[in-house]
Amino acid sequence: GDGSFGEPQFFLSGSSVTGFATANWNNDGVAGLAIAQNGKTVMAMESGLNPKFAGSGGSSPATVQSAAAGVTSLAPGSLASAFGTDLATGQPSAPALPWPATLGGTSVTIQDSTGAKTAAPLTYVSAGQVNFQIPNTVANGAATVTVTSGDGTNSTAQVSLASYAPALFTLNTASLAAAVAICVSASGAQTVEYPYQVVNGALVAQALNLAACQETVLELYATGMDKATVQNVQVTIGGAAATVLGAQPQGTWPGLDQINVVIPPSLAGAGNVTISLTAGGMAANPVNVSFR
Repeated sequence: GDGSFGEPQFFLSGSSVTGFATANWNNDGVAGLAIAQNGKTVMAMESGLNPKFAGSGGSSPATVQSAAAGVTSLAPGSLASAFGTDLATGQPSAPALPWPATLGGTSVTIQDSTGAKTAAPLTYVSAGQVNFQIPNTVANGAATVTVTSGDGTNSTAQVSLASYAPALFTLNTASLAAAVAICVSASGAQTVEYPYQVVNGALVAQALNLAACQETVLELYATGMDKATVQNVQVTIGGAAATVLGAQPQGTWPGLDQINVVIPPSLAGAGNVTISLTAGGMAANPVNVSFR
């Protein structure tokens, strides 16, 4: 009941996170986040279900959105994606932690509402997309994001930063939640269940069996929630209020947040349901899971 289910992890109980990458893993033209444990890739979270935005010339426009599901709201400390053209001159391999301020010659600078300029850590760069973290030292309010390509091209976007900008990661265009369920038996034993499966190379929903568990805890993954606490996060699943056990930074990957909630047992057999989350009064994008 204290929200603790071992070290925050990505979907393999008892394993340690050993790798991180960003790539166009499902060939939809958008780079995603992938986590590996013990040499096995165990999750790929869509890094913005967004179109690419065109620009031209030596100073090009760009658009910046949350790295999770294309949400436009942003917060200091959150993961973000910039879209445009000529954002990079190549597509280098994903960097190791700590993420660099320059990757393949590309850099990102954020000028905040106080006029201060801060370099952003980069996780992925390509000609059409750059993924980065907004430093948590950046002030709230209007800000300008400038992506500088290796050939000197500057692409800029105007954004607004707020303390809370919750955005839940998804696995496909149907808004399937990037999540894992922990089934707790009457004896207290914990087993992992997955709300997704791979069918013909695509990630699709797999219904969770609530009836087999004394309690089922759902671990959701988000960004833009660094300041969130159990007290200011509310979650409903299928319209039923869910008890929030934990809401905090995930701890391994900068900008990634984890929310642990108890799934109401009354949802057994409910089929596909919507998960709604608010943090600090701000609503996240709705996601879904299925129950049998």
